Amino acid sequence: MRRARGLLGMVPPLLVGAAVAGAAEMSAGLLLYSTEGFLPALTLILTVETGALAVGLWSGSLQLGEGVVEQVRRRWLFALVTFAVAAAFSTGMTFLDELLTGGIGQGLGLAFLGSLPLFALGSLLGAMARSEGVVAPAATTVGFPAVVGLAVGFLLTGGVLLPNMAPYTLYLVCLTALSGGALLQGWVLDARPTERLLDFQWTARGELKAAEWLRGSEATVRRVLLENGRMRGAEDLAGAPGREWERAVLAALRGAGKYPGAVLYVGGGSGTLARFLLGDFPEGRIVIIEGSSELVLMARKHLHAFLGWGGVQLHIGDPWALVEEMAGGFPLVLIDGGVLPVHGRLPWVPPGGWRDLERLAGPSGSVVLGGIGRGSGEGGAPLEAFMDMASAAFPRVAYYEGGEEGFFLMSGPEAPFWSPALPGFHVTALKEG
Repeated sequence: MRRARGLLGMVPPLLVGAAVAGAAEMSAGLLLYSTEGFLPALTLILTVETGALAVGLWSGSLQLGEGVVEQVRRRWLFALVTFAVAAAFSTGMTFLDELLTGGIGQGLGLAFLGSLPLFALGSLLGAMARSEGVVAPAATTVGFPAVVGLAVGFLLTGGVLLPNMAPYTLYLVCLTALSGGALLQGWVLDARPTERLLDFQWTARGELKAAEWLRGSEATVRRVLLENGRMRGAEDLAGAPGREWERAVLAALRGAGKYPGAVLYVGGGSGTLARFLLGDFPEGRIVIIEGSSELVLMARKHLHAFLGWGGVQLHIGDPWALVEEMAGGFPLVLIDGGVLPVHGRLPWVPPGGWRDLERLAGPSGSVVLGGIGRGSGEGGAPLEAFMDMASAAFPRVAYYEGGEEGFFLMSGPEAPFWSPALPGFHVTALKEG
């Protein structure tokens, strides 16, 4: 489904490009039929229409204080209205033949048949480009399918439609295509969350913000913490974990029915998973290492209230330095990849870090490294190299792939076995030895 949305996301800009070509070629043809000076008229028409397209592209990139999806929706509506007006104007062309030979008629024709539709379509393409990557990564680019649609539109308009259709029919064809494109893009964008900023500040580690994500017609809301654009915490409005890998860890522990006794969570400053672990196993011991105190304070302010912070050992500072100083005895070590530096698409673990994790977990312990972006575990040298480094310290290394993210599970020789299929995840890479 995700791949289908990505591919179909190329169709709306392609249809917009085809409509640009149709409107430009049809308006030029209609106006030039009644113009004596072909070259001056052609120059004026192309200049005005491409200028209108450029201004539309620029205006589409402006932030108007609304959500990006809402801005795209309004520009689709504007484009549909302009093509309906163009269809109506071209229908009355037979009554305006005499007027079109004068400046007023030509100006009206240039405005309603070409300039206004191209401005509307340019504004729509500009808004589409802004919508890519606002929260979720860009599924497609806008420029390539739009230019392809432009070429296809010129070919179809000049080779098929103009010789065989009345002018208003061509505008109605474009209007129908744009209506379909609007519906299709609405379906594509429905799966992508829109963002409402709740809090923002700069820290020694970079940009930190809290935001609320709303996902389309499902009306599902998550509150998230982002550090330099990387997810550091997420909850739904009921306070349940909003990250897949944290839910999978909870499911694995609940399925085993036995709490490991002590948990070290590197990067657990959001407090979400700690809150659920203490709720399920109130006698447990939880130690959290976090990179910045600002993140912890922002989590307490914007995420679900966690009254058990007093029962958690919290250490603030450089994660790997604190891991190196920490004493062992944690049958479960959790690491949020978002707190670590990134090498390529995978978190960076220093050479001595693997031995520190092995020491902390012990022979019967497990280490979970979560918050890995989707696609990072799709084979290749980086994944193999990462698993090779981990297997130097742990005899069993598995990579679990999920819908939006993945996680690594490194197990000691006496560690309990985790199922290869957890809710929303399954093992896609395994190294034993």
